[in-house]
Amino acid sequence: MTDAEPEPLLVFDNTCLSAFASAHLMPVLKDLTLRVGATEAVRDEFCAGPNNVADIAWVDLLPEQGMNELVALAEYVQALGAGDHDLGEATVFASAQVRGAIAITDDATATKIARRIKKVEVHGSLWLLIKAYRDGKVNEQRAGEIVDALRARGARYPCDGAELFSWARSRNLLD
Repeated sequence: MTDAEPEPLLVFDNTCLSAFASAHLMPVLKDLTLRVGATEAVRDEFCAGPNNVADIAWVDLLPEQGMNELVALAEYVQALGAGDHDLGEATVFASAQVRGAIAITDDATATKIARRIKKVEVHGSLWLLIKAYRDGKVNEQRAGEIVDALRARGARYPCDGAELFSWARSRNLLD
């Protein structure tokens, strides 16, 4: 990304937000990102757990964008399901799609489904940490420590902090 390109909007799912909140890393997440949004369904899901809306006061609440978003939402609900958990992800994908944003979720099944639909860019927390590293916001050691802190609170990733950069290299995320 050049200086002229704006930071992309990242539309977060509850899986990522709750993981960072559980590990007491919300200030870190805020420092790693510039433009963060969430849907009302995600905010409600986040606050239904042990979290507080104050934890995400800095996250932009993204209003529904009309008919295009409703059509996109219907497609994702059909593919993912309409349970409370699935509805949050469906709203994230629909919101990101109509805004040309990037959806951020750590739900592997939802990610596979959204990528199969091919209308929205989807990544997870590990991608976000690698992006922050590439942008000079975090060094390798700190990125690994964040991964380990998230895993210690129950996040499931394909690698631990020590393996993060070899995992990223194997997926060409450092290029």
